[in-house]
Amino acid sequence: MPVVELLHSALEAHSIASTIDGGCVRLLDSDLALEPRVFDGPDNAHSKIIQLDIVAHSARIAPRCIIESMAGLGSDRSAAEKDAFGKFLLGSFHVLLAALADHSCESTPTEWLHWPGRNSAWQICDGPLLVHSSGSKVTTYPEFMPQLQELFVNSVSPGMHWVRVFVASFDRKTVGAEALLDNEPWPEGAALVNSWDWAFPEEYRSVRHFFVAVPLPSGVVTPAVIS
Repeated sequence: MPVVELLHSALEAHSIASTIDGGCVRLLDSDLALEPRVFDGPDNAHSKIIQLDIVAHSARIAPRCIIESMAGLGSDRSAAEKDAFGKFLLGSFHVLLAALADHSCESTPTEWLHWPGRNSAWQICDGPLLVHSSGSKVTTYPEFMPQLQELFVNSVSPGMHWVRVFVASFDRKTVGAEALLDNEPWPEGAALVNSWDWAFPEEYRSVRHFFVAVPLPSGVVTPAVIS
């Protein structure tokens, strides 16, 4: 099943009316459109690797768009696409629906936090922490989160933003790390990620976190909440 149909089916499962329009899935009760893009990765004799980008278009962030990327691995292209799409469902799917289409449901793993800053304040639509590991899934991310909050509220401009953090390790060494702000490399975020003690295990482990920051109206003051 093509990814665009997987998206449509996932929305139907959440009782969200949508329609397939070319390469996009458009929600009927909001202006949100989700556009899947699939890119081939390196092949080997036993598996297929792809990169799945889900591009979110909405008037709330126009002319910008949110791009969420997931790797997929499978015995063939279809299996790799389903693998990547499964990661999207577990991580970014509900965040995009909540932040850009005001959707809520009992099964959502998202949480709304309040982050006040010096010049602005945000409601944070916070996605779940996704940890993939062949061993322990215990990480130091809960201790890292307040540092990320402090950096965010003291360094970003007013307005709507989104952040993705990804860290992968093997044999107690980093094999991949990134911090993105509004789809672009975030040097200050990367410096924080690279300086943090992640307590890497010997086996492979990856940690992925995504959130959307929705600005509060000027003058609204809320206490900071970390969970």
